[in-house]
Amino acid sequence: MHINNTSYDGFESNFCDKQEFVYRTSKLCDVQKNINLIKNNFNEKITVLDVGSGNSKFLYALNKCGMLHHGYGIEISKSRYLFAEKWRKDLDISNVTNIHSDMFNLEWDLLPECDLIYCPDMVFQFFEPTNTGNGDLFLSKAYNKLKDGGKLIMELDTCDLILNSMHDGKVKLWREFDENDPWRYMLWDCNYENNCISLKKTFIKRDLSKCSNSHVILHPYSRTEAISMLDKMHYTNIHIQEYWNTDKDTEHDEFIIIGEKND
Repeated sequence: MHINNTSYDGFESNFCDKQEFVYRTSKLCDVQKNINLIKNNFNEKITVLDVGSGNSKFLYALNKCGMLHHGYGIEISKSRYLFAEKWRKDLDISNVTNIHSDMFNLEWDLLPECDLIYCPDMVFQFFEPTNTGNGDLFLSKAYNKLKDGGKLIMELDTCDLILNSMHDGKVKLWREFDENDPWRYMLWDCNYENNCISLKKTFIKRDLSKCSNSHVILHPYSRTEAISMLDKMHYTNIHIQEYWNTDKDTEHDEFIIIGEKND
């Protein structure tokens, strides 16, 4: 099994009740900028497929603001799927279906047509390193599952900060999380090879008592490459947005690409 398919195993587990409440609240707050972009693109309740849904914060926030007809969240990490399911039950939400599955082993025919297919947090950039051709395969599956007039929204990253910091294809970087996150620091050990970036991450707890490690391999995409990919797969009205709602609400080098299905 490819490292990308197991990189988030064990995440979002072992919270105490107080920590979990604070964490959930912060995640719903974080995703409001994404919700505002959806409100600008749709004016009625929508059916949504969230690919790489994690804890399903996006679907729960969309439901809370009254825009969700039904949401389907696909998440490969069992611990994150279980976290999402517990949260859903606590909220007593019946119009979200969380699915524990590899996106490429999913029975897409069992899903309804969607107004929106949503792929945030660089999830799309995990696909091509896992298996050559998976990027195009996902874009094709998504196009076929969209309603006429439906939209694909993806959050991507050029990874220029990492690439431009490298010497001989290697660099070590770090970042500090917001105070509501149970992790305080993340350290990155980065290597570039075969058009992909290998990121070995070390997460350090806020009280410095515990570390957690993960490893992902990402394919960086420029804005031009992203537009070309969607155009090749017959999406129309393709455009780039540099932020979700207001200037500087995306991370460095991140951008949003939107494409429509108009048969």
